[in-house]
Amino acid sequence: YEAIYEKVKTIDNMKIFQSWFKVDITPFKISLSNCSKMWSYGFKKHLLGHLKDSLSDLHKFIEEADEILISQIREGDYNSLLNVMQYLKLVKEKEGNTDHMFQPMQEVIDLLRNYSVPIPDECIVQLKELPEKWLNTKRLAVTAKQQVVPL
Repeated sequence: YEAIYEKVKTIDNMKIFQSWFKVDITPFKISLSNCSKMWSYGFKKHLLGHLKDSLSDLHKFIEEADEILISQIREGDYNSLLNVMQYLKLVKEKEGNTDHMFQPMQEVIDLLRNYSVPIPDECIVQLKELPEKWLNTKRLAVTAKQQVVPL
């Protein structure tokens, strides 16, 4: 969208058709520039929103999963057992996507920085901390699985 905006800026304000019909296309040029900037802003806003939402959702899931997977299951406590099994399933389901999401998220941050979009510090900190927390959650899932197997 930025490239379109730059290309629109280079268009002449006057256009001659059929060698006799001279038209001032400044209003069209301004409208087209505004439209491309609006789409550019919308795309950047979408990327930033997606980045924030993805990181905060993963952070929330990791906290919940860690809390459940650390808990000790007593003999006969089927509610705790079902809870742990549910989170084991959820970790396994999220593993494929989550393992490969951190590099694209870094690329999104780099792209947004190239276009001078301010990135919240919280997102940067989460992107640095979450890969290690995710690995820890996967380790906890393996430990919890070993604990659940005898039950």
